[in-house]
Amino acid sequence: MRGWQAFLALILAMTVSAARAETVEIKGDYGGVLVIYQAKWEKLAKEGADVRISGPCVSACTALVGYFPRDKVCATPTGSMGFHQAIPAFVTPDLWKNYPDDFRDWITQKGGLTYTLMWLQAPEIYKFIHECDKPFRPFKPATLKPATFKPTTKPDDKTASKPFHS
Repeated sequence: MRGWQAFLALILAMTVSAARAETVEIKGDYGGVLVIYQAKWEKLAKEGADVRISGPCVSACTALVGYFPRDKVCATPTGSMGFHQAIPAFVTPDLWKNYPDDFRDWITQKGGLTYTLMWLQAPEIYKFIHECDKPFRPFKPATLKPATFKPTTKPDDKTASKPFHS
């Protein structure tokens, strides 16, 4: 990890609310530096926070699915998740490893990560995350081809439109 990323992660970790069992409301989070989101989600998950996705959760925000148990995350009918290949591209493997297998399988089935947003929204999002204000029921993920990491291309490369997937 680069020094500045570690510094930013430390700052964020110190500024995230220390409240126990809080509910984090995501209404329009369009992402940012992945390492900062990883530190944020890890800290909040350890504190037992719940996550309520009631608007867009895009890019690095989507890494939350790798940190919280499913019963701690819910989505409203207006909640959505937007997945894409990380910029810069060398960050994509770190983003990819945050996703549980069923999310990786869904992304792969949809053609893989590219620089174009891939949206997961109601009602399809409820196959992965339970609907808010409804009882949590454990999921039985669909059987899909297992996803694996494949290196990607640089954004300025002529082949940059090729998807990142297994």
